[in-house]
Amino acid sequence: LWAPFLGGTMTSRVFALIACAGFSTYLMRLVPLLLTSRRMSAKRALSPRLKGFLNAVGPSFVAVFLVYSILPAAGGRIDLLQMLLKVAALLTVAAVYLRTRNFGTSVLAGLATYGVLYYLAGG
Repeated sequence: LWAPFLGGTMTSRVFALIACAGFSTYLMRLVPLLLTSRRMSAKRALSPRLKGFLNAVGPSFVAVFLVYSILPAAGGRIDLLQMLLKVAALLTVAAVYLRTRNFGTSVLAGLATYGVLYYLAGG
């Protein structure tokens, strides 16, 4: 899909991929926000069913990403170092979230933990 737009140097391709991923992520958050704000601007409260669905979306994505990132690919071997790095990042996310109750901050802290430990491990 994006192949025609990704010509050029490796740096420009990486930047383009990051921009595409960011834009896609932005759209995934914008559409539900717009739908919700339209309902709220009409002075209508969200139905309990829709409210429950929206409350479950975030944790569901986190669970999917957690399972996907920790489990090895089908038929793959378990890399103990990678597993430990991911567990350290997960523990950081949990600790920061319990302290701040801010999902964004906790995810950034987990990413930073993983990145630093990965670098220190020679990855």
